[in-house]
Amino acid sequence: MVLPSQSALFISRQDLISYGFGEYEATQLLRMAKANLVKQGLNYYAIRGRRRVPASAVEQILGCPLFTAQTGTLDGRAKETEQFDQRE
Repeated sequence: MVLPSQSALFISRQDLISYGFGEYEATQLLRMAKANLVKQGLNYYAIRGRRRVPASAVEQILGCPLFTAQTGTLDGRAKETEQFDQRE
């Protein structure tokens, strides 16, 4: 899995879609993240045109880290594939 193109600190709807979320899910995650940031007093995210939010805001909603969880999953698959190839 490739990290977001601009920065791992911020994430957009397209980044979430590339991670496997549906379009609706990605949009809702960003809306929830923006609403939480505004509640924390970061009025910068109240503007409709903001298309990127801190990845930590999305991780807080999901309850798990985005990048390390996926990296670990991919590493596990690679190891399983290597073991399978060695058996043949």
